[in-house]
Amino acid sequence: MRLHYPLNANGAEDAGKLPWTDGVPATGVEGSYPGHAIVTDVEAEILAAIDAAGLVRSGSDLTQLIQAASRGIWLGLFGGTATALTATLPNSVVIPSLQVGMRVRGVAASDYTGSGGTLALTGIGAAGTTVSYPIVASDASALASGAWKAGQFLTFEIDASSNARLSGASSASASLAAAKAAGSPFNTTALPTNARFSASASTAGSVVTVVSGLTTDASGKTWVKKSANSLLRIKGSFYCHSPTIPGQGNGAVTVRATVTQIASGATFTADAIVNSTFLVAGGGAAGSGGNSPTFYFTGIPAGALSLSIGLKRDDSGQWTTIFGATGADLSGLPTPNPSRFDADELEQTS
Repeated sequence: MRLHYPLNANGAEDAGKLPWTDGVPATGVEGSYPGHAIVTDVEAEILAAIDAAGLVRSGSDLTQLIQAASRGIWLGLFGGTATALTATLPNSVVIPSLQVGMRVRGVAASDYTGSGGTLALTGIGAAGTTVSYPIVASDASALASGAWKAGQFLTFEIDASSNARLSGASSASASLAAAKAAGSPFNTTALPTNARFSASASTAGSVVTVVSGLTTDASGKTWVKKSANSLLRIKGSFYCHSPTIPGQGNGAVTVRATVTQIASGATFTADAIVNSTFLVAGGGAAGSGGNSPTFYFTGIPAGALSLSIGLKRDDSGQWTTIFGATGADLSGLPTPNPSRFDADELEQTS
């Protein structure tokens, strides 16, 4: 909306040249002549606010402007999927663009069960035009698992990077810290493996898979994540032995856990750094070592899962090791316990 001026003798607004004056009928002094736009523009602005709030125009309700101001841009029930929300501005409203700080509101149709996401709004720029905004947490970081539930009211605020920040949503890192400090774990599943795998690599950063397809516990029960909103924790216990000396002596070793949701095929990875002594040969215990890394995963939906484990050296040297070494590999040293990976869940608290 713009500032309006009185009409001149030609019936046109004289921007800033004619002041607004009151008429004095008793003396014959004429007042300013307002153009119709001073009324119709105000009416259009008020009706646009009422329409954008999703209200039905009513000539008998003179509180609709305050209702609209309280409600804001109301999108109703979001369409799309759990991570790709869609909505159309109500009552055929068209907004040229969403400016920084503008908010839109609606209701989630389903739980948020994934990572990332987008909000696609139709009616931005032109009728029928859709603009997509990446959804992030309130601090612009990645959303935490379980960011919203079906039926929850959601408020998104547009930032300077054209992200849709979910008001009040915690980041994945914040929820991770909260979940680590949360109460007792639940749904513990032990995933044993008797795999013995001789692994080697000559290229820095090469990940060698040493265990794959862990899907059941010792009794054959399928490993299933019960909660869509929980943090998944995996604690490993395994033994490695290096029969030969790697090219580099003491580089760090990354153990990579990959979890696959069987139904969708989606994969999630987490790394843990361990000391490389279990890759360093030299006879006896110097060439062997037990390791107990812990991995944390956010954003994994409920359902049956599969676990794979890989190793990689973080320096430039070639390396070789035996994962799940046996007594025969250890030249008379005590046989270690079988490798296993214990999975459980922690409810996120923020």
